[in-house]
Amino acid sequence: MTGKLTVTNCDSTMSPLTIVLAFSVAFGAAFTSACPRECPTYWTAYGDYCYRLYGSLQTWHHAEGRCRRSYPGRTPHLVSIHSSGENAFIKQLLETTHGLGNACYWIGLNELHWPGHYRWSDNSGYTTYLGWRSGEPNNAQGNPEHCVEFCKHVINAGWNDITCSIQMNFICKMPK
Repeated sequence: MTGKLTVTNCDSTMSPLTIVLAFSVAFGAAFTSACPRECPTYWTAYGDYCYRLYGSLQTWHHAEGRCRRSYPGRTPHLVSIHSSGENAFIKQLLETTHGLGNACYWIGLNELHWPGHYRWSDNSGYTTYLGWRSGEPNNAQGNPEHCVEFCKHVINAGWNDITCSIQMNFICKMPK
């Protein structure tokens, strides 16, 4: 017998994984779950995603790599921001972070593959929402600034293009 198993009893004392393994072995069924996923420890939920701030200084490339390795199986990346609500959530998350002061954090927006055309590291596509600080992006003083930071300064908070080799804190995002 083959078929499809959908787990909907999220309060069961038997985990969905246990149910799936037993059913799949016995009947060769595919599995789906209607149970909502939670964010792991140290991650904060907003909508359908989980977010985590890292207070360790990394270049943009190392930060993206660290995000990808931070929670195998859930495809985390540097954060992509697709609405003013999500941007406000990130700003609030940064403002309530303990001990990191008026810092800037790497986000996933970059123009590494095609200068002048920004895209997100999670391949979620370019968004119509933009959170640039006034005058950005600008390739300041003619320097190639292909990566983007989110600064939480009280005055002029927002996105800024910057050189990818600078080390700073970073924000990861993954689906629940």
